[in-house]
Amino acid sequence: MALSHALLFGLVLVWWTVFSETVTEPYMDEPFHVGQTLRYVDGNWSEWDPKITTPPGLYVIGCAWHHAWTSLQTFEPELFSKEGFNNLAVLRLLCIVIYIALLTIRRALQEKEQTRALVANCETTQSDAEAEFGKDRASLASLTMPVLFFYAPFYYTDGASVLTISTLFAVLARKAGGADSAVCFGLSVFAVSLRQTNIIWVGFCYGVALLHESGVISIADIFGSFDKVRSILSNLFFKARYLALLLLLVLFSAFVCVNGGIVLGDKSNHQAVFHPTQLVYLMCLLPFFYPIYSLQALSLASKQKVAWTLTICAWAMFATYCLRYHLISHPFTLADNRHYTFYLWKCLQLADPESLRRYILVPVSTFGLVGLLHAFSRVRSTVFVLYTIATTCTLIFSPLFEPRYFVLPLFFIQYAASVPEPSSQVADSLHILLHAAINAVTIFVFVAKPFVFADGTAGRFMW
Repeated sequence: MALSHALLFGLVLVWWTVFSETVTEPYMDEPFHVGQTLRYVDGNWSEWDPKITTPPGLYVIGCAWHHAWTSLQTFEPELFSKEGFNNLAVLRLLCIVIYIALLTIRRALQEKEQTRALVANCETTQSDAEAEFGKDRASLASLTMPVLFFYAPFYYTDGASVLTISTLFAVLARKAGGADSAVCFGLSVFAVSLRQTNIIWVGFCYGVALLHESGVISIADIFGSFDKVRSILSNLFFKARYLALLLLLVLFSAFVCVNGGIVLGDKSNHQAVFHPTQLVYLMCLLPFFYPIYSLQALSLASKQKVAWTLTICAWAMFATYCLRYHLISHPFTLADNRHYTFYLWKCLQLADPESLRRYILVPVSTFGLVGLLHAFSRVRSTVFVLYTIATTCTLIFSPLFEPRYFVLPLFFIQYAASVPEPSSQVADSLHILLHAAINAVTIFVFVAKPFVFADGTAGRFMW
């Protein structure tokens, strides 16, 4: 564990240093997040930037972090008052600390106590040393995922969101008593305070824990055994940790009613729409970041040809339908040439309903689908169903294609695939090398290849 921590800590700290020295002003969405945090630092808790659409969770911890840093400057001015440590750099450093904490939690998810919530049999024939090294590789393959690593030093909600949800999953995966209910409730509230859609991932974490604790291994157990259903209902309504979930759902429903919707602030550009094509995009991203899962799936397909053929054909029809009738070209995507998505739309002519180039995504997403099925092949069917529901509900109502929206779905795909087995560790090793290459290229382009807008401001290419 020490080796992986040291390696990733060094890499992300270098990236934070380069980023802070290169981009000395808040960039992209940072002006909104930094500005709101500094209002809280100044004690102005009533003023709210109407352009911000997420709750204030990040700004609250950012305010606490800023005050803590200011206190350290008082005791050790020579160490904590160095040139360059302005408000922006200090707040970005918080996101680096969050990222390093995420590595610790991600590795904890590889322990047997957590993996039992995913698979009925998590035993391995590996030696202890091999198993420990495998956990390190799985963590690195998860945390080096290009979108997550690239945005690590940005003062965004992504890192804190993944950290909170993964911590909640780790705590709930233990078959503990009611003592942890307050911790789970606190993590759940904080997760939703970072991003509203986290309410769905909170439900996913609780759902996996509930079915695991109720002894449900497959969907057939629910429909074929009244005892299992009674166990589920008993745990849900009479155990403190699950009553906390019900309380959170009531509070969140009240918020939606009072707020008039799930979005805070700028509702005009974030209207909920039916956008199932987001699932196609996810399946296209999966083989780009984790292609080995799809390649490994080919061996499974040869053993169950009929089932796989039917699944692939059904998906191909679904993807074609989505691309034909439900492809949304958001104004932000078409207008902002700093994002790779702008050039993807231009290259594939996705904004042109008559262009056939968009259908290139059908075979690409199908290749991703087989990778998804392979990733969850050793996982309880109930976990896969809950994951599918959570991912679908999180994505399909957003009109904007934003790679950061897919971080949590990809995080849990990689986690499911990394349940200790030799093939998953080979995949982890190859994916780490792939991620290193992608991260090197995207960071180089971001840092060394800026361009200038007509008004003289600098733009940089990014996810």
